Amino acid sequence: VASIRKELVELGEPILLFGECHQDTLERLENIKAAKERASNTNESILAAAYGTPTGLDDLTLEKLEISLPAKPEQLIAFLRLQLKAWQVHDKDTDEEKRYTMAREHLARLIMRLQADNLPPDVMKNLTLLCRACLKRDFSAANLSYLNISIGNAAWPVGLTYTGIHERAQRERKSHEINTAHVLDDESTRQWLQSLKRLLTFIESQ
Repeated sequence: VASIRKELVELGEPILLFGECHQDTLERLENIKAAKERASNTNESILAAAYGTPTGLDDLTLEKLEISLPAKPEQLIAFLRLQLKAWQVHDKDTDEEKRYTMAREHLARLIMRLQADNLPPDVMKNLTLLCRACLKRDFSAANLSYLNISIGNAAWPVGLTYTGIHERAQRERKSHEINTAHVLDDESTRQWLQSLKRLLTFIESQ
């Protein structure tokens, strides 16, 4: 019983549910562990597809990478992979290593969408502008492109303050050139958006 409770605590699960007997608790623990194993296997498959699939640009360095306008998906994939490689943290069990690992996992979803070439055109355009601006170290332009991607339908877009949203809304009432209302519509997208911002912060710090 003690070992079962210890495992549940480590998994962040309740030790005992109302009306639950010992056998019920044991079955619940086994179901939780099986679900986590399935999720882990799925995540490993996503990482392998996102970072293991050749692009034809894998031998390039950031200094030699060129991103056209409009960009090819493989150019943006190469940019993300190279920047993540530059960020790679080797000091284990640090906050920075955890941020890197999480960003790598979340950005795998973005890379897979690029591989499938199914990003909305306005998101693809602004992601391209963001990557090009980073290569030129024009971080005002890069952050503006990120803002254009992230504004979405959400009342509180990722990483924005109320003041920023208010100012952005005023600018958009004057110009209807940007339409990214579909972006923040699922948890996976919110995660890669947040990780893209963290990657941008890292690039700017270099």
